[in-house]
Formats: sequence, C-alpha cells, structure tokens
Amino acid sequence: MSDGPDAGAALVVDDRLVARSEQEHHARVPHASGLPWEAVEAVVARAGLTLEQVDLVAVAGRFTPPFFLRRHPRLRGLAADPFSPAHDLRAGWQAVLRGTGLGSIEADRAAEWLDGALRARGLGHHRVLMVDIHRALAAAAYRSQPDDAALVLTMQPGGDGAAVAVHRGRAGQLDRLRVRTPMPALHTFAARSASVVGLPPSADQEALWVLAARGAPDPELVRAVRVALHRPVPTRTGRRAAPWRQLAQADPANAAASIYAALRDVVVQMVSQHLSAHPSETVAVGGETLDNPRIVADLAASTSVGRVATSPLRGWAALPLGAALSVGGVPPRALSGPQQHTGPDPEWGRAALPPGRARPVDAERMAELLHAGRAVGRLSGPPGFSRQGGGTSSVLVRADDVTAVADAREALGRPDLSEPALLALPGVVSLHDADALAGPFRVGAAAPRVAVGHTAVRGALTADGRVGLQWVDAVTDPGLYAVVSGLARRGGPGAVAVWPLALGQAPTVERPTDAVAVLRAGALAGLQVGAWWVEA
Repeated sequence: MSDGPDAGAALVVDDRLVARSEQEHHARVPHASGLPWEAVEAVVARAGLTLEQVDLVAVAGRFTPPFFLRRHPRLRGLAADPFSPAHDLRAGWQAVLRGTGLGSIEADRAAEWLDGALRARGLGHHRVLMVDIHRALAAAAYRSQPDDAALVLTMQPGGDGAAVAVHRGRAGQLDRLRVRTPMPALHTFAARSASVVGLPPSADQEALWVLAARGAPDPELVRAVRVALHRPVPTRTGRRAAPWRQLAQADPANAAASIYAALRDVVVQMVSQHLSAHPSETVAVGGETLDNPRIVADLAASTSVGRVATSPLRGWAALPLGAALSVGGVPPRALSGPQQHTGPDPEWGRAALPPGRARPVDAERMAELLHAGRAVGRLSGPPGFSRQGGGTSSVLVRADDVTAVADAREALGRPDLSEPALLALPGVVSLHDADALAGPFRVGAAAPRVAVGHTAVRGALTADGRVGLQWVDAVTDPGLYAVVSGLARRGGPGAVAVWPLALGQAPTVERPTDAVAVLRAGALAGLQVGAWWVEA
C-alpha cells in the first residue's frame, strides 16, 4: 500500500499479482491521499480473501510522507503553495533523514504506528515492511516489463530524500547501483514550473507537458532553467527569483516548452552517463519525472539503448504496485498474463443499467458506432494497468476522426490541457523512429510522429504528433480486441482514441452506477458494463 499522493493498494498471492486499486476510485477525489482503507479492502475482497489472511504489509515510503504528516494528514495542506517555505523545509528534512541514522528511526516509528492502525482495522499480518520509494518505483518498472536484464532509472521528487536512483535488474533481482541526492531543485521543480505558467495547484503534471507541446522553447529561458536545475543548493526560491520571474513573464506555452527542453536535456544526459557506466539493452524508467511519455520518446531517440520500457502506472500511483512486487517474489513479466483482465461475475453491473434495456454485449454493434464517429463507454471490471483506464474503464472514439475526438472531449468535460491515449492493434500504427519504444502489458510510451493509416495524429489527438500508445491484443483483453478489430474490418483505422470513463476531472469510474451516470449525461452513444450493453 501507499498513503501519499495517489494512495492505493495492490495484492500479491504467492508470486502472482492478483489485484490493485487506487483510493481515488473509492473516495471519488482525484489523487486521494492518506491511508487507503477502501482500496485495501477492495483488493483483498477481489482475491476472495479476508483481511485476517494478509501475511505481510509492504508500505511504499519509509519517511514519505514524514511521520508527523502520516499521523496528521490534514497538515499536508500547509504546502499547497509550491513556493511556500514548507516545500523546501520538507525536502531538506527528508535529505537529513536519508543522510543520517535518523531515517531508520523515522521509518521504525512509522512502521510501529502503521502496524497498530492496520491491526485495529482487522488485518492479521505478521509484519509491516517500509519500502523505499525508489525501490518500489524500480520494482514496478522492472517487474512489469519482459526482460530479465535491464538498467532501471527512477526520478521522483520527494522520493524518501532522493531525487534519482539507479538499479540493475538481473535474473529477477534488483540491485541498487546509485542514489543521487544533491538535486534539491528537482524536488520542487514541477510544482513551481506549473505555477509560474498559470496552471492551478490541482492540475496534473501532464498538463504542463501538454502546454509545452503547443509552444516553442526560448534559448535564454532554457539556459536559465538548466542553471536552476543544476544549482547544488536552492538559494532564492521566491517567485521573483531566477528563473521563475523570467518564465512568468513569457508566453505560457513557450515558457512550458523551455521548461520541458531543459528537463529533457538533463534527463537524456543523465541516462546516457549511466548507460556508459552500466551498458544495457533495455532501460526501464519510473517515477513522476520519467513518467512524462514525451521524455521517454526522447530517451529512445537520443540514447544508444535498445528499448525503453515504462511503468504501467504513473508516478505516485505506481508505488503500491511496486511495493507489493518488490517483496512478493514476483519475477519480470508480472503483468503479462490475461488474468489481470478477467471479467467479473456475468451478472455484475446489470442491476445498475436501465431496466429492460440491457442486452448481452455486442462487439460488432460497438464497432459499428465507432465507425460512424460515435463515442462508446466500456466498463469491463476494475480499471486496467494504464494511464487512461486501458480500455477496461474508458471512452472509445475512432482515432482518425478529429471531430469525434473533439466532441467526446467536450461531452466528457475534459480539461483543455489533457490528451487521449491511443489503443491500437499491432501493425496498424506507423511509429516513425520509435522501434525502441516498449512497455508492459500493452502499455506503451509516447510514440513520436504517430500516424494512424494515412492520418497523422498531429491536430487530431495531440499538438505535436506524440501520443501515449497502448497495444491491443486478443490475449490480454479479448473483448477490447474484438471491438477494435471490428472497427478495422469496417474500413476504420484499427485504433481508437481513449479517454477515462469519467466526467470532468473526476477519477476514472469503477462502479457500474457511476458509469451509467456518464451515459445519462449524454456523453456516450452506448455503454458496456461487464457482459451487458445498453444504448443511450
């Protein structure tokens, strides 16, 4: 489990991952934090177990959040302003904890307190194990991709006092090679960058990179940001300090593009250095900074690596998955089996559908609606391992229809600075210079200059022709494969744009009643819930 931002739980039985859940799906609060009781209960129930049967609890974050914030979660709001001294104070305190013996003391205190809280809730575990954040992120990236040997890099601001960590994965084992702590600017970089270009505190980091795709970098701004990133000790951190003042005065899209260009250069240089010291055909990446799919595409194009594999969940959301995988004896390819998309009970969700209108799911009818430019919803069970619901809890639109994609965005109330992902049958999407891009469990990285058939993605899905890509195959999700292949048979592109099945910025829905609410809002032509289908 993890109790920081994007709190959640994952369950390993023996050496197999059987369930995962994010707290936001239960609390209906985006990026919900705190102890994820509902998520814990959900994953245990999905496995057909009871809380008393849990043997070990692995908690991601040895001292992130710090112990006093774990005990008093309401105090987390004190650092809502990214330029608040509380941000620097928290980063400094975590660096002290990591660099001294105080970190072990802090982790022991947290484990003892969590042990009591978990037992009071009814868990029958023998032990609480605190897992370093970078260890959890590395496990999520390494154990969900198919190669036994990989160099694993994680970049996570606020990651238990370290910004960057390097691991080597070999024969199912992860060995730490390096932890890089002297990058204090990185701990607050993304939050402050988003603030100075005018994004609200609630905006996802993704919005900053979408805005960057709409602008052009300014060489002077890029140089100023590079200096700030490499500064060993943050001196002046207010909004009037460099480079924040210059960025705030620039056009927001150009400022965001400059921020992205500087960060990309730092990341590519760092990865190249580590590849020189530790050659590897595969690089697996994880953490909030490396979760940017455009950065991943640049890594694939700018380094000598054979392939770049991404974590299936982004940033903080990957932590419970990684914590479970890191201690559960799970080898690579943890997410390669179809069991992750096994459908629920055949009658699941039928009671939530309008009486008398539900009929057995019809993949051909769904493909027909997609071919006509309509949007359809799909809730086939708990959300899949992906950034956009992965087709298990998603809204699907044919990817080459610019009008249909725009209409679906408007009907769902998606923010302007958000982008759909692309679900595609292997072989139907042109990935120019992107052969090195890979990912776990049909979840791919951003592909540069994607084209679907004869239609370029630029303007249809994204501003720069790069899009988060996920493969669709008959093994991992046969129902989704039937829909997309049915679209291809009708002369469609064999690829669909996918939005989260939700309205506005609400979390992806997980309950049939919430999915029906999206249908009733007029955003969909039809909705699949489990084995059942209903049209608007």
